[in-house]
Amino acid sequence: MPSRAGRNADACLGSPADAAGVVAVAHTDSEDRAAQSSDWGPCVQLYAPGREIEIPFPAIGGGFVKASGSSFAAPMVAGVGALYKSTYGDTYWQTISNWIKDKSTLDVVQPKPKPNATPTINRLLITGGL
Repeated sequence: MPSRAGRNADACLGSPADAAGVVAVAHTDSEDRAAQSSDWGPCVQLYAPGREIEIPFPAIGGGFVKASGSSFAAPMVAGVGALYKSTYGDTYWQTISNWIKDKSTLDVVQPKPKPNATPTINRLLITGGL
């Protein structure tokens, strides 16, 4: 099934959230609100910032542009995983994934209303003191 990431859809209906062993990440704006373009549903395991993220602009002269989407939130989760490994050493990916979810902040994301939709877990990525 083609990817539906960042299309305001049930994350369980497409890749990568429907694959085994992934951490499906939805994205928030700068005020910890679920972004309108973010996927939702029971396959989402975590929110991370992903709205208007400054990224390098790959053109002559460089600079930065702002971009949005779960594609910019997922690397933040990977970055916290890298911080974990630099602090605690190499370990099984499931241990790191569980640690990230366990340390996340509960019930701070302002969910977007989705009538008749299965709720999305309300966990926001933090570095957990790393």
